[in-house]
Amino acid sequence: MGLWLAASASSWSVHSRSLGHIRSSNLGLVLRQHGVPEPGGECGCLSSVCDDRVGVILCDHGSRKSAANDLIIEVSRQFRELEAAESHVVEIAHMELAEPRISDAFDKCVEAGAKTVVCQPFFLGPGRHVTSDIPAMMKDVASKHPNVRWTVSEPLGLSPLIPRVIQETVKKAIGKKKFTKG
Repeated sequence: MGLWLAASASSWSVHSRSLGHIRSSNLGLVLRQHGVPEPGGECGCLSSVCDDRVGVILCDHGSRKSAANDLIIEVSRQFRELEAAESHVVEIAHMELAEPRISDAFDKCVEAGAKTVVCQPFFLGPGRHVTSDIPAMMKDVASKHPNVRWTVSEPLGLSPLIPRVIQETVKKAIGKKKFTKG
């Protein structure tokens, strides 16, 4: 039995080939902005209608260093493993400095059949890029696709999971015992 676990800042959703979608108590934090209704109807999947494909764009800032840009590729691979591949399209984008851009990722999501597109900023805080630049880029590309709903989700730093990540990375640093004095 294949299981996929999807996490948002406030909830979990599980998809099983044999059981279908299993809903947590409050999935839907990221889909409210721009008029996207609460997801899931009866099944609780990320789609508002189970037959709709959801496009997820994982978007970072972008860098001139390819190693920095490769990180989002690995994150997207891991996220795809969590999501039900048959109902989700996962694309990466860089806000600037590298390809693909948000417009490319949005277009790919639509070409793959997405009726809803969620851009997940791979940023910690709600700075200018997250609150202004990325929404403006999404709005611009979405104007070419009037029948596609879209939203920009919360930055990752607002997730209650971040303190655990910090805890793990601090423990790892202490365990290496590689410190600089003075």
